[in-house]
Amino acid sequence: METPAAAAPAGSLFPSFLLLACGTLVAALLGAAHRLGLFYQLLHKVDKASVRHGGENVAAVLRAHGVRFIFTLVGGHISPLLVACEKLGIRVVDTRHEVTAVFAADAMARLSGTVGVAAVTAGPGLTNTVTAVKNAQMAQSPILLLGGAASTLLQNRGALQAVDQL
Repeated sequence: METPAAAAPAGSLFPSFLLLACGTLVAALLGAAHRLGLFYQLLHKVDKASVRHGGENVAAVLRAHGVRFIFTLVGGHISPLLVACEKLGIRVVDTRHEVTAVFAADAMARLSGTVGVAAVTAGPGLTNTVTAVKNAQMAQSPILLLGGAASTLLQNRGALQAVDQL
């Protein structure tokens, strides 16, 4: 009795190997495109008609809610927000450490009865605020902490100070 493998012609392995090689190459190319953010760029287009960026939108909301001060340790991830706040008349108060910015926002909330706002840069800038945030929580102070982050396109790709902030 003849086995099925012996019945197959000797040249039939080449098309199977070629199909496997092509499939592996396509999978590798799709994986590289995903890691480079090419799919994100294709699916998420910037609205060219928009006249404002995210920092300006956040600053406008803060101003609409009566925020007069924002406490910060200046960092690149949050600079668009800080520039927009300055333009809208929200005073940017620079501190020497992120925890101090949140303590100052807490003090502003307690003294004024309105929300205290602090903005810190990504990664370690945000983690440095934990003590002051807990202090404000225990005192039931209304504070808003804005933490910068690397762009969405650079997430999970080793961007500067990129950590899972949530």
